[in-house]
Amino acid sequence: MAGDSPDETALRRSDLSLVLNELSLFRGLDYALLREIAREAQWMSLPGGATLFNAGESPDALYVVLSGCLGAFSPDDQDRRRFWGRIVAGDTVGEMGLISGRARTAHVVALRDTELARLSSEAFNRIFRQHPEAMLRIARLTVDRLELSQSRTRGSLHGARTFTLLPQSVAVDVAGFAAEFVKALSRFGRTELVWSVRAGSHTSHWFHRIESANDYVVYVSD
Repeated sequence: MAGDSPDETALRRSDLSLVLNELSLFRGLDYALLREIAREAQWMSLPGGATLFNAGESPDALYVVLSGCLGAFSPDDQDRRRFWGRIVAGDTVGEMGLISGRARTAHVVALRDTELARLSSEAFNRIFRQHPEAMLRIARLTVDRLELSQSRTRGSLHGARTFTLLPQSVAVDVAGFAAEFVKALSRFGRTELVWSVRAGSHTSHWFHRIESANDYVVYVSD
């Protein structure tokens, strides 16, 4: 199966307003407003392991995860990072800071190659000054999400859906174990097994399609 073509990537970019309409934060807004937001948004790629922003930084943008996965980490009193949860395709991150004006409260890092749409604070403020009713709606949704996060961590909202098997020895029957693991997971939902030889040449869009089509995906290193 081939990777994503330039035409496919261009199509995804042109359809950003449709993507926004599927997100809880923007769902129901006037389509002309969604297209305006899409025009202002910048498409960006973040390689796995790279930092999107750190706790304590000034909020400069809102981000929409289009494919891939981010991890949120909160600092503790000893300056260590505690894993808070995953931010997956279809989620937004950074809107809390834009609305409150307060510094970032978490470190956010790409857990894998991730593509995002970035809406700068300048564009956010300019657009929603012109549409105060939309700003009020987004503020209310953001408060609802904040209240929810206080009772449940973000990680609990997105349980583990992807697994990676890394054999430590050639003596390990990784194929047999993978087959049994997939069989067990299949009792709880649609599951797909992906070997690294199949996945190695693909982009983050391909992984996003595989994971969107399944409840669980098991990746195996050859």
